[in-house]
Amino acid sequence: MGSGPERDRLEQFSLRFGLAGVVSFVGWVPDEERTRLLATSWLMVTPSEREGWGLTVIEANSVGRPTLAFRVPGLVDSVADGVNGWLLDDPRELPDALDVRLRMLADVRESELIAERCRRWAGRFTWERSALRMADVVVGAQPEPGHTWRSLPRGWSDVATVVVLEGARGLEALRPRMLPSDLWAIEGSTLRVLLQGQDQATAISTLEDLGLSGRARVQVARTADLLLGLKEVG
Repeated sequence: MGSGPERDRLEQFSLRFGLAGVVSFVGWVPDEERTRLLATSWLMVTPSEREGWGLTVIEANSVGRPTLAFRVPGLVDSVADGVNGWLLDDPRELPDALDVRLRMLADVRESELIAERCRRWAGRFTWERSALRMADVVVGAQPEPGHTWRSLPRGWSDVATVVVLEGARGLEALRPRMLPSDLWAIEGSTLRVLLQGQDQATAISTLEDLGLSGRARVQVARTADLLLGLKEVG
């Protein structure tokens, strides 16, 4: 789908290798048709050397389709390796990796599990959440009355709190208290949450109400946490 400076060369490749009846170049299509075509696919392959972020990854994830890509700027932010796709370090790995992943996705049960992970990942990225996170960064960068930029702790903000909870069972209890802009991730038995708009005292009070405070570490979020989300939390 779509077009670009490589389209003519790729079409010639498909003819040269006898793939004219296998590979389709449909050009630009309406959003609805793009979504339908993505939903009929098995896998999105993104062999870019770099991306601004990887919106097409999230578009494919939203209909349950994972992405195979290189570990390069932009795509390392949109693809969580092993969650909504897979990352490769060497372009020479692509043919074998493509074969392995397609065989994996041929297993209906495995494909359904991966599709659910993809949809959950894509559901975290909304314009509302992005706007709220950016607003938190902007507000958190403003000095309080009586303070100067020089006197503020470098890189810290008082409008969000990081919670590291040992034991992922706390997630279900915390979820009703979360804002659309809150982020969370589970790593093994550890739950990491970035609570927007809550200082440490409020976060601790919330955890105490839920009976979770004894198993949690709470710290004020840094500006880097707000910008990068859970990549540097904890």
